[in-house]
Amino acid sequence: MMAPAQGPRPIDVLFVDDDAAVCASMSRCLQRVGFQVRVASSGVEALAAVSERRPDVVVTDHRMPKMSGSELIVRLVALDPTLRNRIILTSGDLMGDEGRTLATAGGRGLAKPYSAGELSLAIRAAATEATVPLSPV
Repeated sequence: MMAPAQGPRPIDVLFVDDDAAVCASMSRCLQRVGFQVRVASSGVEALAAVSERRPDVVVTDHRMPKMSGSELIVRLVALDPTLRNRIILTSGDLMGDEGRTLATAGGRGLAKPYSAGELSLAIRAAATEATVPLSPV
């Protein structure tokens, strides 16, 4: 007897935000639509989580204590260049430093406030992004 066919594996998302309520609600919403979600409450926790298992997509808030989302992006891309363009920075102001970081290090921006549907679409787009490490100049 043949085993039932397995569907595609769910997209593995690391959601980073220092607000526990945001992490809990977004994690529930994303799991409901089929994502596998891990949460981190800081940049340091996110770096440790990526070191343990590389996610398909990282979603990070910009404004966090000790390490901003922009700094986290730079460190994640340095740690694993294949994450370039698979990182989504959420912010109320993507025109300032956050936008410059995205342009330099890669990644995508999602302006706050955003809906779970908008985040889901951004995650799916980032997960299908063909990424290659940048060549040294």
